[in-house]
Amino acid sequence: MMSIVKKGKYVIDAYLGARLSSVLRWVFKLLILFFPIVIIIFMTLVTLAKIHLLGQTHEEFQRFNLSNERSIVIYCEHEWIYEPPGYVYYDVVENGKTLVSKRVFQGVGPQHAPFEKFKMVSADDGDLVAIIFVSNVVIMHDFRTNRSWPGNYERRDNSEDYLLAKDFIMEFKAKGKILHCDAIIRYPKKRLHSTDR
Repeated sequence: MMSIVKKGKYVIDAYLGARLSSVLRWVFKLLILFFPIVIIIFMTLVTLAKIHLLGQTHEEFQRFNLSNERSIVIYCEHEWIYEPPGYVYYDVVENGKTLVSKRVFQGVGPQHAPFEKFKMVSADDGDLVAIIFVSNVVIMHDFRTNRSWPGNYERRDNSEDYLLAKDFIMEFKAKGKILHCDAIIRYPKKRLHSTDR
């Protein structure tokens, strides 16, 4: 009688072990299947929490402090939310008031920030400012008239933007500063509106 009970116990243990093993295999398969989804959801929540805590999606890349409480600040997208292609933005600030806010002026590729720092050139005691990347002018602002170049990034082919850039370059030239701007050279002359009709 005792051996029958022992055999029954072994059969029950083997049966439960097989069932438990089957359940564990299913749990393991579900974990493998849903793990990437759980990680994506977790990372999204972490990113949203960082954005919420910081209150912004951009980080300051470089700041140019000018006289008379003026500054030009260049921003990039935060690294943890960056998805190529990305953009670089700028603000123009005077006396604590933002004159130009988060205007896109340049794209970036796989990296979230430009590979080199920007340089600044000014004229007229800081009223006229140009920001240069490598050897190319990428931003120009006139604090006297509050005109800023480039304009809207989506409309870079418009003639007003081209003419404003050309005016700025000529103003710098008149002050003895020779600057190079690819946007002027690349702009198709046929797109300019002619006054001769």
